[in-house]
Amino acid sequence: MTIFEKIFGKISFLWRGNKKKISKQHSGQLQVQQEKDGVVNIFNIQNVSIDQIRELTSFKPEKNSNLLGNAQKRFVTEQVMRQQNLASIVKKSSLEDVANPNNLEKDWFLKWMDISQEVSRDEMQDILAKILRGEVQRPGAFSARTLEVVRSLGLRELEIFRKFIALANYNACVLTLGKSILTEFVFDKYDISYNDFLTVSEAGLVSASNSAIILSFKKDQRLQFNIGSKYVTKTATKESDKLPVSALLFTLVGKEIASLIEGENIKKDEYIKDLEIYLDSILCPPTP
Repeated sequence: MTIFEKIFGKISFLWRGNKKKISKQHSGQLQVQQEKDGVVNIFNIQNVSIDQIRELTSFKPEKNSNLLGNAQKRFVTEQVMRQQNLASIVKKSSLEDVANPNNLEKDWFLKWMDISQEVSRDEMQDILAKILRGEVQRPGAFSARTLEVVRSLGLRELEIFRKFIALANYNACVLTLGKSILTEFVFDKYDISYNDFLTVSEAGLVSASNSAIILSFKKDQRLQFNIGSKYVTKTATKESDKLPVSALLFTLVGKEIASLIEGENIKKDEYIKDLEIYLDSILCPPTP
């Protein structure tokens, strides 16, 4: 028995009165067929029309509408959508390929399942699939708080966060090149507006203020800084035990989500050039 079967088993729907046949149509759509009167309802998961909204939520007592039938139709549509979302995410997680999988903590899994069943967009499903796979491989890798943030995370916040990830180093922080983001916002130059910063900060992905990382190094020591897959190497011309370097830090949730997605910023190369100039100024100052 696969992990998929162990997690979900077999789910069936039993109805009194009208039997329903549920069949999958093309990608992103479901068909619910009512045998009794031949009514066929097409419900598009990604794009819901006004007519579909009216049909699934209608209540017209003055016309003797079948309230129970409408409620059943809406309920079965919702449940099928949720089950399809879960099945899609688990399939994307490729759990059958995990060597020595671990059992999941029950409360964590119930929260993951509660959130995942509501998610139909591919981008967010990919994240939830990676979270599930990572948790099976290493229990505790992803917090319940991260699941809650993913629940409320929109595509806009995700795309903005990708810009920050592209400029971050392995410590999950972005060096602010000696500037304070609160008094002199430096990232406008790198396709990140102050409103973008506020958006990901309010989403719980980055800290709301400047922080500092501490560098310690010897004279003539080679220091390497990574920005994604690219590296900047400098040889210090002085010694320092505690050199504070201003930085924007990712939150713990931000770190976990950043480990799952690729960064993307069209101004990344320009940022790296400016970073080299900044590092020269603090590591290799000109001799007086």
